[in-house]
Amino acid sequence: MKQRIIILWILLLACSVAFGAELEVQSYVDRTTVGLDDYLKFTVEVTGSKANKASIPSLSGLKGFRNLGASTSSSSSYSVVNGKMTSSVSASTTFTLQPLATGEQILPPVSVQFKGKTYTTKPIRIKVKEGSTEPAPPVSQQMQQRGSTHQSSDKLADNMFIIADVSQKSVYKSQPITVDFYLYTKYDVRNLSFGEESSYSGFWKEITYTPDHINFRRTTYDGQLFNVMRLRSITLLPTRSGELSIPPLEMLIDVTVPARSFFDFGSTKRYTIRSKKIPIKVRDIPLEGRPESYSGAVGSFTIKSEISDTQVKSGESLTYTITISGSGNFSNIEPPAMPDVNHLRFVEPEITNDVSSGGVKGSKVIRSLVIPEEQGTYTIPALSFAYFDPQQKAYKVLKTATHTINVDKGETLYIPSAGAQNVVHIEGADIGFIQIPDTVTSFHLYFDAAGFWLIWLILALCIPAAVIFAKEQEKLRGNLHYQRKRLATRILKKYLRQATEYAQNKDRAFYTAAQTGLLTYLADVLHIARGSTADAVLLELKSRIDSATLYQRTSSMIERCNQARFMPGGFASENIPRDFELLKEIMADIAKLKL
Repeated sequence: MKQRIIILWILLLACSVAFGAELEVQSYVDRTTVGLDDYLKFTVEVTGSKANKASIPSLSGLKGFRNLGASTSSSSSYSVVNGKMTSSVSASTTFTLQPLATGEQILPPVSVQFKGKTYTTKPIRIKVKEGSTEPAPPVSQQMQQRGSTHQSSDKLADNMFIIADVSQKSVYKSQPITVDFYLYTKYDVRNLSFGEESSYSGFWKEITYTPDHINFRRTTYDGQLFNVMRLRSITLLPTRSGELSIPPLEMLIDVTVPARSFFDFGSTKRYTIRSKKIPIKVRDIPLEGRPESYSGAVGSFTIKSEISDTQVKSGESLTYTITISGSGNFSNIEPPAMPDVNHLRFVEPEITNDVSSGGVKGSKVIRSLVIPEEQGTYTIPALSFAYFDPQQKAYKVLKTATHTINVDKGETLYIPSAGAQNVVHIEGADIGFIQIPDTVTSFHLYFDAAGFWLIWLILALCIPAAVIFAKEQEKLRGNLHYQRKRLATRILKKYLRQATEYAQNKDRAFYTAAQTGLLTYLADVLHIARGSTADAVLLELKSRIDSATLYQRTSSMIERCNQARFMPGGFASENIPRDFELLKEIMADIAKLKL
């Protein structure tokens, strides 16, 4: 009898342990219909006595949504039934999801692992619409007081939107396009940041303007009063012909929701808005009638040349300057090659760009030192510069002026040789008499001297050095990633110099230089596109390093820059020295990593 009782208790204990180990896993959303501008809360809840020991849910099979992050929470409950105490633990993981396309989307099943057993939720169907399905917040009180010719709409898309102002929508290949993105809003914007960076397929892109802080001005649009701010300006050069498109610009905007009662202190709500995609038609530059001197310039240009002096002595130098002005793709302009004139030596030119209006209008200046080697009169011939004019749909050829130089006899004489030019100074008279020494010196063989073999050793070492240098140059020309990595440190030093100057003056611009330099440097060494969002750069950095502390410090530094640049009250000059030291420590730690 006692054995039966013992066996019964053992079976009951085993059943209680078995049932106690069971988990219940379910998933749910805050709504099943959302807009492209909304956020969806997707929660996975694990319940059971050992729920906090289960694996963390993962959204590896998620499609149609962007995972913006997750938060976790847990709770415990205890109950006593018939003198027996039982406990239950509930662990929840809530994901914030952003829709990527309209139509019916499916949230896939989520699996949780516990003691070798897999628990799986059911899929959830979500309907995604254009715009936002949430009611728009009330417009700012200033807008209500000032009023407008039309009553404000209750739709978010009517009260806050982004418009892309494009210079032209039908262009030739390599013809510059400027795009200005403007934010129009009737709300009080608390904070804003750039969202996911789009890929500009078929374009070479350069960001020419990004604001340092929120700076709205009042304007009217379609007869209504708005606050407007320029978000970004870019210059695009089409790299291929055909039907291309400028992708939308995405912004994450925090809007202040006014208080609705005396006990309501108001709140802040985040919205995601995007500009519209803009089609661009790109045509090929015609081959017919293309001049031999054409090197890729597209636009409208003028050219002029000048020399610093027309009367010099041999061995002295003068400056030959060519200036190309106008509007077009200055970044792709190849300057005319320096002429080949006997007894005039042209030094490698120095090229500078003075370009404004988004890198489209301005001038390119080519300066070269010219050294006459012999006495006489010389002529610098006219140089040809060809470009394609998209307005007239024709090639144009410009020529520089010719210049005559009179060279008098100088105090130095240039003797050309295969290696280099040596200078012989003539002192005293034109004729030097030969002096015969009274004593005869002994004759030494050069190959017996140490200097002779030292010269040969240096020459022998120069050969592999030249080979290595040539391979390095070829690698730089053929490998864009390697070139960006080599130049990353130089670019970083440039921005750090700017940040140092601003930090010494306690200027807000310190945060712009610090953030731009840090993100550009990381984009180059991580081999991702320049102009990527801070979130994209940090995500790539997190996947490439093992130091969670370094990642957190880098993320914190970028967040400090955003607050100081865009958040009202986020800038304090007394914080700059501390942030400057933090920036230097971060860059020193990143430089030690092998990325």
